[in-house]
Amino acid sequence: MSHQFFTTPIYYVNAKPHLGHAYTSIAADVATRYKKMQGIDTFFLTGTDEHGDKIVQAAQKENTTP
Repeated sequence: MSHQFFTTPIYYVNAKPHLGHAYTSIAADVATRYKKMQGIDTFFLTGTDEHGDKIVQAAQKENTTP
């Protein structure tokens, strides 16, 4: 049996979610489900980056801690 991995970009939590977040998540989810229906063992991974430089920069701009 073959395996396929699907991932999304790492989302940064320094701003509100936007349409691009939904688009990539939905596209990866659809592809994963399609392959799963074909009997292929699939893995769908997604996540966020809560500790990156963009978070520190956004916190500094708001005069708060990350």
